[in-house]
Amino acid sequence: MELFELILFILPAYIANSAPVLLSGMGPLDFGANFPDKRRILGNSKTIRGTIGGIIAGFAVGAILTYTMQSYLTQIMDPSQKLLITALMVVGAIFGDLLGSFFKRRLNIAPGEPLFVTDQLLFILTAILFTYIAKGFYLSIGDLGTVIIITLVMHILANVIAHRLNLKKVPW
Repeated sequence: MELFELILFILPAYIANSAPVLLSGMGPLDFGANFPDKRRILGNSKTIRGTIGGIIAGFAVGAILTYTMQSYLTQIMDPSQKLLITALMVVGAIFGDLLGSFFKRRLNIAPGEPLFVTDQLLFILTAILFTYIAKGFYLSIGDLGTVIIITLVMHILANVIAHRLNLKKVPW
């Protein structure tokens, strides 16, 4: 894929992953539940409104791209298939983020504390995996490498900006 096409492809996942920071609220997604060992399932930072809002925001961006950008998912002509790939990617991104929080709670890592790779890449890898498993949509190894590099750079920049804007307590 061309670089611009690749960025458009992953944009809905990025939006889904970042929107919960702005849309947080309505209580924790795990409703405060703990495992028998008293560790939280996800923690307070994963909220109902943030999760739902992330899915809606990511899908909305994908829908806009589907109907306005010729360069969005050029391998697929049918808009309904583009929307399905977008939905899978967005849900995959949210799932990856929640899975990362779940892992961090199991490892006794507090919300907001870093866990390299999980924090930076799990959301995009699960987004891509969801599109592959469900629809066979895949990226070449080169495209996947490019996505990983872009994601690492964007993750650092987005978190530093969010921290400076007081949207996040920590810059990671």
